[in-house]
Amino acid sequence: MAKISVKYFKTRAGHEADIGHLSLTPAEHESIAVKIADKISFSAILDKVRDSVKNSELERIHLITRKDLYNIENSYNLNSASVRHREDAVSGVSWAKEMENTGNVLLYKA
Repeated sequence: MAKISVKYFKTRAGHEADIGHLSLTPAEHESIAVKIADKISFSAILDKVRDSVKNSELERIHLITRKDLYNIENSYNLNSASVRHREDAVSGVSWAKEMENTGNVLLYKA
């Protein structure tokens, strides 16, 4: 009978400390989301973040990309053209109207 030995690595080899494979912190996400919500351009956000490097201490935030900004914008639903109402019923109606042209809503009953 053959014997099989397996070694399991929870993280992929070589990526544990690689700064490019780290995630932004929730606080960094929120800070960037506020800037996007304030209509600060992506270029200005990227410039400000990259200019914040001090003493050559590079952190994940300094490697932020335009794709990261788009992902944050989408995760906070900041790319939506309509403004939602505090009442869920009104918010649902505005969302359904916005989605009518996208084909994402199959059935909506008010």
